[in-house]
Amino acid sequence: MAVLEVVDVGVRFGGVVALDSLSFTIDAGQICALIGPNGAGKTTLFNVVSRIDEPTSGSVRFDGHDLLGLPAHRIAELGVGRTFQNLALVPGLSVLDNVKVGGHARSRGGFWAAALRLPPMPAQ
Repeated sequence: MAVLEVVDVGVRFGGVVALDSLSFTIDAGQICALIGPNGAGKTTLFNVVSRIDEPTSGSVRFDGHDLLGLPAHRIAELGVGRTFQNLALVPGLSVLDNVKVGGHARSRGGFWAAALRLPPMPAQ
């Protein structure tokens, strides 16, 4: 079953075509790599999936959810995240604490439960 489906995605910046009818799927458990020269559209693709850039055409689905219809915070709640080449660490925090900064987004208990490391709440 496809976890990530990119179908006919196109991105244009003015007259520049960054992505042109890009389509692929990634199945659960599959490992893949995205490689290419500078200017090939790798970063643009990640920006589309994480909703930093808006595609001019196509669709992107993650685990059955249409990502193009969701705000960035909902996409993060689904488990889609990205990192940037330029680090933006919080000064004064340890490496581990910097990694844990966004942990509350995946916690059912919310920010305070994650911050206080409370045990997970039972499913209702």
